[in-house]
Formats: sequence, C-alpha cells, structure tokens
Amino acid sequence: MYKRFIRWASDRLEDDGIIGFVTNRAYLEARQDDGFRQVVANEFTDIYVLDLGSDVRRNPKISGTTHNVFGIQTGVAIGFFVREKAKQGECGVHYAWREDAELATDKLAYLREAKLADVAFDSIAPDAKGNWINQSDSDFEQLLPLANREAKLAKTVVNEQAVFGLYSMGVVTNRDEWVYDFDQGALGNKVRAFINEYEESRALHGGRPVDDAELGTIIKWTRDLKRQLRLDSPNLFERENVRRTLFRPFVAKHLYFSQSLNEMQYQLPEVFPKGAADENLAICFCVNGKAFYALAADRVVDLHFTGDTQCLLLYRYTSDGERVSNITEWGLRQFREHYGDDSITAEDIFAYTYAMLHDPAYLQEYGVDLRREFPRVHSPRGFRLVGAARAGAAGPALGVRDGGAVSTATSRQGRGNVKAGHSTRR
Repeated sequence: MYKRFIRWASDRLEDDGIIGFVTNRAYLEARQDDGFRQVVANEFTDIYVLDLGSDVRRNPKISGTTHNVFGIQTGVAIGFFVREKAKQGECGVHYAWREDAELATDKLAYLREAKLADVAFDSIAPDAKGNWINQSDSDFEQLLPLANREAKLAKTVVNEQAVFGLYSMGVVTNRDEWVYDFDQGALGNKVRAFINEYEESRALHGGRPVDDAELGTIIKWTRDLKRQLRLDSPNLFERENVRRTLFRPFVAKHLYFSQSLNEMQYQLPEVFPKGAADENLAICFCVNGKAFYALAADRVVDLHFTGDTQCLLLYRYTSDGERVSNITEWGLRQFREHYGDDSITAEDIFAYTYAMLHDPAYLQEYGVDLRREFPRVHSPRGFRLVGAARAGAAGPALGVRDGGAVSTATSRQGRGNVKAGHSTRR
C-alpha cells in the first residue's frame, strides 16, 4: 500500500521537491520490488534511505518488541525522495543503516538527536537488475540454470533452456488443523467431520453465492471452498487421499491430499500421483531472502517444509501414468557433450545437483545470489561428474530418511561492507 502512496505523492510533486515516508523496509532488497526500485530511480534525482532494520521474519534472532522502533515484526525504513530539476544524470541512491541487534530505545534516541546532514550515507550504484543492497559480483549468471519459467512452459525441446523441466511449490492447505495429523485415524475423523459440515452447507446454499455470515465458522471457508459451494460440487471422503508427507524438516505427518480440501497443490499431483506417491525424488529449497539450504524429499511436502518451498523433481508423470525424466534434453546434453560420455544419466545429474547445493565453497561464493534467485550450478568444467554424482547419490537417499537431510546452509552475519560503488548489508 505504501508504494501507492509514493506513486500518488510523486505524481503531485513539482519539478523541485521532496517527499518523505516511514515504511516497510522490504522494498530495499526484495526480489519482487526490483521494478519499484527502478521506477523511483527514474523519477527522482536523489534517494536517501535510513534503514532501521529489525525485520524479525528475516532475522529470527531478534525481537520485535525489543529491537524494532515500532515494536513490530516488520522491518522499518525512512526514505526521502528528492526531485531537483536543475540536476541532470542518474539518480543518486544514498543508504545508511542501523544494526538489527541495536535496541529500539537506542535507535529512537539516535533519531531524536541525529541531523540528516550528519548521517553517514553510502552512495550506491544500482546493478543491472535494480538491486541496491546485497549486490553480487559473482559469475552466478554464467552458471547453468536449474529451472526457470520458460523451460517449465516450453512446448518444444528447443525452448527448454534449463536442467530441470518442471518444478513445483509445496502444498498449501490453508487449513492445516483439519487436513494434517500425526495419527492417521484421527486425521480421517477430522476430514469426515469437515466434509459432513460442508455437505450440510451445500444442502442449504449450494449453487448460489453466499455471504460469509451465512456460512458460519465451524470449518474454514477459503476462496476455493466457497467456489465449490457456489458450483454445488459434492465432497466425498476418499481413503487413498491420505498420504504420508513431509510437514517440516524431520517432521512427517499424514495429509489428506485432495484438491477439494487443499487450497493449492501446484504441480504436485503430476509428480507424486496416486498409485506412485513415493516413486520420485525432489530437491527442496527456498528463495526468500534468508540463508539458503536444500533438503531431499521422496513424497509430497508442505509449502513451509523449507520456507516457501520450491521442489526440483527427478521424474514427472504423463497423463497416462507413465514416469518420465524431468531432466531436460538440453540439460542432459550439457553434461554429455562436455564429457563426451553418453552414458551419463538423469539420475547422475540429479545427484550432482544435490551434491553441488551442499558444497560449502559453492554456498559461500554464491550466498548473496541464492537469497533471491533460483539456484544455478557450475558448468561441469573442472569437476569430475562421476565422483560428484557418487558423492551426491547418497545424499538424497539419506536426506529422505526420517523426513529431511542434514544440510549445509549459507549464513553470513554482520554488517557487511561497501565496495565497488555498492553496499552489502546482511
């Protein structure tokens, strides 16, 4: 919402002027805000940001009530957007920050006493992707893409320019308390009770739009469940929908895996179908600005298995139930042509990828990139694929046992540094 207010103020600002906002700090580094950063850089001649930090969701080691100036979990930033008609050239982005761990009382005292002219701002040169802080000077863009939207939607082999064809997020139920349970029998009882309540509501309101007040609060009426009611769609309990799933790292639960009672299943039914629910392997990770780590899975996973979980699958299934490789022909060709070895298999590449995503040197070198981008892997050049694959092959097998893998995560703590015209804050 605050971006709309900045838009509104910018449209009403004359050729010379300043607007100031105290806002959520997410726009400073969030991947989805790259467009916003580029737009404001085009519309203003100077931007001054004082980042007060203390985003509890980003750094769970701190407390909102103790470290955040408003006592909330959301990080806070003060921004001044300056437009000066006489000034030509690129927008100057000026950035200063306070430590996450600094007490809120100390931050407030600083704000009372400090003058803007005395704040030690660092000058930032935004990179080509519109990043202001946590910029990377690695060769990440030169690595092999593991997955991307273009390959996922490709209709021809020519357009599959990624190692994996299909990827999926974890299941979103929006009613965990109803469709998850450690006990299979208890889960069945809960789901039957839920369906009975839905069917009673369908008998009264099915086939027409209904106000929330008419539905009651015994069960959770999500957007999709309301749609089913409006379409007068019946719901029946099906025992085969009860699956053993991975809920959190090292935590397995039974899930009622049904499109009717799960809000979003994404591509999971295509890669863990009925009758073959445990005949696949997935590399699970998350791109959410936090430290990167990867876990293996051999079954359906929850969205929050590794954060906002993304899954790279070894196999996928056709509409006829045939299991086929999810490693693209393009990906297979990159490895085979490099080594001159047509015996390299999709399973070799899957294991190589898993091993690479646990390599401490890789995690250290590309830690900043992995916080906001889908992972990529080194071109096989300089690596012995067979050795890496053999080392990695045990990883997925070990990782899926007891619900997770022992992973090496990248975590860089501290204020960071300023170099080559950009600021790095972690």
